[in-house]
Amino acid sequence: MSVGGMRVDKNSALRKGLKGATVGLATERGDYIDTVTETVKKILNGEAVEDYVAPEVPVETKDWMTTFLLCFFLGGLGVHRYYVGKIGTGILYTLTAGLFGIGYLVDFIKILCGKFTDKDGNLIRREKK
Repeated sequence: MSVGGMRVDKNSALRKGLKGATVGLATERGDYIDTVTETVKKILNGEAVEDYVAPEVPVETKDWMTTFLLCFFLGGLGVHRYYVGKIGTGILYTLTAGLFGIGYLVDFIKILCGKFTDKDGNLIRREKK
């Protein structure tokens, strides 16, 4: 006789309760799921987990030359700041003509030196070829 494709007569593994049979399998799966759940909770909370290496997320950086040219030609309007995602200071530069030219000059020098950052703090640098 079989139930759902599983043999359940007097000699079946299900009746005998052998390890690895369906009876013990449900308990083993439950323990495994509990272990995985706890591990995922630790990872999400930023706790250290044995044998876990976080995937490296590629960082999208803005082009240095584009930032440089925008600052050179339209720096007084703050267009380079809009480009890198700094919208708030971009509006400030637009309303004050690049912080009366001083902010524009500081940004221009920072871009040339490779110290200018985008909204996430990533440096915008010239790629070396």
